Amino acid sequence: MNLYSSLTKEEKKEALKRHRAWFQEWHSLNEIDNYWESNGCQCLIFEPGGSLREAWGLKEFMHISKAGKGRLIKADRPNFETDISEIWEFTEVLDGDRKRNAEHKEALAWYQSGKRGSFIKEDDHEDLERSVQNVPKRLKKCAEKKSRSHIPRAQSF
Repeated sequence: MNLYSSLTKEEKKEALKRHRAWFQEWHSLNEIDNYWESNGCQCLIFEPGGSLREAWGLKEFMHISKAGKGRLIKADRPNFETDISEIWEFTEVLDGDRKRNAEHKEALAWYQSGKRGSFIKEDDHEDLERSVQNVPKRLKKCAEKKSRSHIPRAQSF
């Protein structure tokens, strides 16, 4: 059951604010995992207007990098930092015709229906191969666009 499905839009907004404030403090990976599970944070990954995608990215990055502690950064960008690395900007790259908002609405409806497990949409094998081949080009384009938007014009590449 989704812990947040019965809340009003304002109550969800307050819950997101409270959770983001918690993630903005330094915590160990074990503390983050426990908090994530006990507070049903996965139900808020797709919530419009301030989701917890960056907190999920921090959690997953810490698992992969074996970082001891991490936190979200209070500013809009970059998104997080850990005790073993520099600050990180959480970036996603989509296929040209994919619309994230539509996918998030579909996934949110799936979670709110009370279903468990991962929300995975099956892709055609050939589409997946083509997508994988295009990742470097799309990632480079996305990184260049982000770097231009975060560096003053006098310092841009």
